[in-house]
Amino acid sequence: MTGNSITKTIQSIMKKRIFSRLLILVFFYGYIPVVAQPSLQICHIAAGKGDASLFLISDIVTVASIGGTQKVQTKCAILIDGQYSGTQGTEVWRSIKAAIAANSNFAGRDTIDFIIASHLHTDHIGGLTQVMQGITDDKWTTTGLITRSVLAIPQTCPKPATNTTTLTNFGHAVSGYNAAHPTTPVIQYAVIPPMNILSITNFPNFSMECVAANGVTIATPITSPTSYKYFIPLSNSKGCYENINENDLSFGFLLSFQGFHYLTMGDLGGSVCTNRYADGETAVTKYLKTKFFNADYHLCALKINHHGSLCSTDMPFVTSNRPTLAVIPSDLTSYQGTVLPQQQVINNLLTGRALINYTFIPASTTIPDPYATGGNLRYYNDVTLTIINPSKNQSLQFSVTQQAKQKNGDGTFTPVAYWTNNPQTINCSKGHNW
Repeated sequence: MTGNSITKTIQSIMKKRIFSRLLILVFFYGYIPVVAQPSLQICHIAAGKGDASLFLISDIVTVASIGGTQKVQTKCAILIDGQYSGTQGTEVWRSIKAAIAANSNFAGRDTIDFIIASHLHTDHIGGLTQVMQGITDDKWTTTGLITRSVLAIPQTCPKPATNTTTLTNFGHAVSGYNAAHPTTPVIQYAVIPPMNILSITNFPNFSMECVAANGVTIATPITSPTSYKYFIPLSNSKGCYENINENDLSFGFLLSFQGFHYLTMGDLGGSVCTNRYADGETAVTKYLKTKFFNADYHLCALKINHHGSLCSTDMPFVTSNRPTLAVIPSDLTSYQGTVLPQQQVINNLLTGRALINYTFIPASTTIPDPYATGGNLRYYNDVTLTIINPSKNQSLQFSVTQQAKQKNGDGTFTPVAYWTNNPQTINCSKGHNW
């Protein structure tokens, strides 16, 4: 399959699966009277060395009403990844319910609008089995799934190795949900760059643009709205990827809320380990800096790729994107002999003057020593960002709340008192006119 035929296939999928189904089916939210300003919460859920993030988006729209117009509130809950399976997935589901219940804009909410699997590694998709089972058992609903399983890749090419048991269990959980919701089954959506999954008009202050999916990003320079650039060179006449790795296929999203910008890209690799992973970070950064050609360009917050692996978050990436806050999802355990996060990644961020939060708390408070020893874990740690109605001015503030919790012998988690300066106010003093 040639590059042109792949592009045409992607264009076809975008037309048939994204625009028609997404615009028609996804955003049928009920409006409620205005009770607050537009707001955003990003909850980085800790349960192990995996990944899970919950996005609670609340916006204000103006709709026609009898005698004129009325301002009303609309909302959306999005989950990206679900940690490992078992008790970690169960903790993710408990944390989701607790976060939604604690958010006044989501009072009585019992819907997860999107569940996104950034890629198909067990530490990201494994716990989604328990999340989907929890949604079914607790009689909640979900609108749809975003996974790479419905995206086009050359069918003749070898597929990346995945945990078939994990995928099978997740498939059974989805089937169970559909059986319990026969009139409104979950729908899988094909989302590829530059699709904005919040593009419908009832989220005027937000966008969540797909910047990476299935080993592809929008091409730079942009020659057409559907021109794409592959991270990995096509290697033979069959159009197969070279050195393909599941991490290379991670979804990436740029979430923008007026002047606030946040990036999350699963386990996407950078320029350090191109013999093992594709350099997706450089491709995405080039696209963003080309699209948002502005001296103010920076990221207010960033979820670090690949748990702080040395193969991601290199200095060029840090200096180009200038993150104010970086959240590292890891727990100091060893992965195939490598301690995550790597000290060099932390040094890169500190050199770039980024503040760092972690979804774990080491037993020792000495920095940076604990990050080079591994297994030195005291608590897990939820990290929640909250921002209300930011404006596109020269500076803005958002808060970070951290909740430490210990893992019990039976696999459950118990919140513990640990932090004193909590929540903490983060001053993002860079320009926000982009």
